[in-house]
Amino acid sequence: MNKVRTELKWGIILPVAMLLLMCAQYFTGLQSAEHINTGGIVDFIFGVIIIPVIVYYLGIREKRDTDNNGRISWGEGVISGFTIALIAVPFSVIGLYFFLEVVNPHYFQTMIDLSLNIGYPLEVVEKQYNLENYLMMTAGSTLFGGVVISMLIALILRKI
Repeated sequence: MNKVRTELKWGIILPVAMLLLMCAQYFTGLQSAEHINTGGIVDFIFGVIIIPVIVYYLGIREKRDTDNNGRISWGEGVISGFTIALIAVPFSVIGLYFFLEVVNPHYFQTMIDLSLNIGYPLEVVEKQYNLENYLMMTAGSTLFGGVVISMLIALILRKI
């Protein structure tokens, strides 16, 4: 357990931070029809770039400085980041499910209505905006994004 304690910590912090971001967007109105474009920009900047980069940076740095006596190779950093991502995936899926079912259960209907209003076909919109699709996209993007970010962060933080 001590071998992955750092990764477990940051693998839980990431989905909690993402859930807090989604809640902040919802409660500030950025997921409403009137502000959905601004909400999308905020989601991209914070949810795709800033929060994941900070979490993986802090997690891999902690692994290097605390668990590895100030040394970490690129490969060890990537493995640490990959482990963070593997831990984050189920928690991210659970967090998104909670958000879409409890906090903002009207999210999909809002997105479907907006998409239909700008001319997208119903069958395309229904395939895009549904719970199963979002949960699968979250799992995949959390894992893939975590690996890519970890590769870059490990390059920056490596100390042999």
